[in-house]
Amino acid sequence: MNPSPLLSSIAVFLLALAGGMWGSVRKISEESLHLALAFAAGFFLGAAFLELLPSAFTSSGGLEPVTVGGVALLGFLVIYVVERGLAPDSANQSHSQAHATVAMTALLGLCIHSIAEGGALLVASDVVGGESIVLSIALHKGIAGLALGSLFGLAHFSKSKTVALLVVFALMTPLGAGLSALALTGDTMAESVFFTVITALSSGVFLYVATVDILPEVLHSRASLAWKLLLVVIGALVMWLITLFESG
Repeated sequence: MNPSPLLSSIAVFLLALAGGMWGSVRKISEESLHLALAFAAGFFLGAAFLELLPSAFTSSGGLEPVTVGGVALLGFLVIYVVERGLAPDSANQSHSQAHATVAMTALLGLCIHSIAEGGALLVASDVVGGESIVLSIALHKGIAGLALGSLFGLAHFSKSKTVALLVVFALMTPLGAGLSALALTGDTMAESVFFTVITALSSGVFLYVATVDILPEVLHSRASLAWKLLLVVIGALVMWLITLFESG
């Protein structure tokens, strides 16, 4: 029996919220949060290179490879412009303000991707092996929530602000599922093009968040450097295993 979209949405919401709350716990040291972010950076890089870009290039949307690559680049550049707009004088920001900018940029990018995942969550209720799709999305959301929660903790957001932002993030995938249900028109080609574009955009966003935001934050101190580098690799390997699970 295929998974219910409602139950899947609830499960994904709860895992995203749980991951975020764990990552934002104040009693965890800043260095421990950096270790969690190192794992998350590797996971996001793995998602971009092993899942999102291959999916965008091989989808049935019919777009030329150069167009798909251009859309991915657009996703990267849009987040760059947004972040520079939020913090045009970043050189004069305090450490806490810089963390806050990174956290909000990551939230924006992950919300875009989460809406696209909502469409996949809806599709999972109608295809064979839909349970693996739901499990994969749930794992994505839990780890993404962990990364966001860690960033919120580093930015010293208040508990109420952290919870509110994590709830917004956790709701994005169920929202995406609802919007997809309303938008599905039966035009298979148009739907494929839409999901190809969103997937390519998400890959660019993930690359930006991992390479420009998270990795510099993680590696600005050489403390526990070997562990950080190892966790980046482990994060990418975990994403690779999830990709193998999906394709199996």
